[in-house]
Amino acid sequence: MGITFHTSKTVIYLENFHLTSTLLTLANPLLTFLLEIKVLDSLGNYVYALVDPELDKIFYVGKAGKGFKGKLNVRPTKHFDFKEPKGDKEYYIAGLIEKGYVKDEIIHVIRHNLADEAVLNVEAAVIDAIGIENLTNAKLGDKVEHGRMPWSEVNMRFGSKLVDWKKLQEFADQRGVRLTLIHIKKSYRPNMSAVELYDATRGYWKIARHKASLDKPTFALCCLGDTILEVYRIEAWLPAGSTVSTVYTTDALERIKKGDEIKEEVKAKFEFVGQLAKDDEFKFRGYRITKDQGNLTWSESSFMHIE
Repeated sequence: MGITFHTSKTVIYLENFHLTSTLLTLANPLLTFLLEIKVLDSLGNYVYALVDPELDKIFYVGKAGKGFKGKLNVRPTKHFDFKEPKGDKEYYIAGLIEKGYVKDEIIHVIRHNLADEAVLNVEAAVIDAIGIENLTNAKLGDKVEHGRMPWSEVNMRFGSKLVDWKKLQEFADQRGVRLTLIHIKKSYRPNMSAVELYDATRGYWKIARHKASLDKPTFALCCLGDTILEVYRIEAWLPAGSTVSTVYTTDALERIKKGDEIKEEVKAKFEFVGQLAKDDEFKFRGYRITKDQGNLTWSESSFMHIE
């Protein structure tokens, strides 16, 4: 025998869910919790949104389901399990609760019964469409390198302008410069401003001290995969956390630094300050790099040097 569960908007029938009659009341918090879990887990992999019912506005996007190999996998009801709000999302939820809204009205399921790969793509696509700046999400979705981008960037990343690794070696050798390739995959997001792209490129990196001392002129190549997105002439390498950055908030910098002293784990890391390289200083901006008869690939390291 199943249970018929009534909410203000729908009726849900739960099969093979046995409880004693003394628990069959929605006033019982345990039953409410078990019913919520039963319903949510019946959806398979799903993408959900937290919605402001007053404005009909999505303020958070998430995914949940069977598990995604270490990726964030939080049931939407879990976001309401706080005593004192912390962060933009919880403060937003607390404000809605004060207005009398309940989680049944705030939680919306966008797509359900999705394959593992599909749920990651749907979550990322919804975040892209709304814009991370319009949400309380702390991070972008999965595989942002495949996400929303202007046509100019599409043309650059998937175009036919190619330069071989050996050609870059010849260029560096002839000019007497170092080319430091920096892969910004972890901090990249579509439609980054020029300042955000610069900040994502310039730190923090564990650079050898002789390189950080600029023993020769150095250009930083901002790369995403095999594409050179931008190029900067490095003026100086500084200890990590020395300057204000759009990538790292004030709170993040305070965690990185202790007073005026940089914490031990980042003492060997640096950030650079620099200027956009002129076309006559580096002519391969917007090119894709080839190596060993294929496109450039990256290992776990986020930077490489050519000199």
